[in-house]
Parts: sequence; C-alpha cells; structure tokens
Amino acid sequence: MNAYDEGYSDYIQGRDREENPYSSNVTMFGEWLNGWEAAQSDDASCEDEAMERDSEAYMELQLLGE
Repeated sequence: MNAYDEGYSDYIQGRDREENPYSSNVTMFGEWLNGWEAAQSDDASCEDEAMERDSEAYMELQLLGE
C-alpha cells in the first residue's frame, strides 16, 4: 500500500490529520495527506448527497400531507 492509500484508509478508520505517520520533510508526508484529504472530501460528498435525499423525501411527505 502506498502513502496515499494509507492516508485514505487512515481517514476512514478515524485517524486524525495530525497523526500523519511520515516526517514532514519526506515526499510520503504529502502523499499521505493527499489521500487523507481525498477521503475526507469523498465522505463530505456522501453526507451532502444523503442530506439532499432526506430533504427531498421530507418535502414529498409534506406535499402528501403526512
């Protein structure tokens, strides 16, 4: 597994951004951080989509009078 994939996986597992296992003076530090941030972005997109679906369902119920 490369540093990017590790960062992505670490975000999914709940590891904090400041817990980057690489020293800031090596390339892998940035690669890990890029993976962590990509996972965070993907997670936020999923949450936004879920909120939008919930909102649409709520509005449909309101229109049906429930």
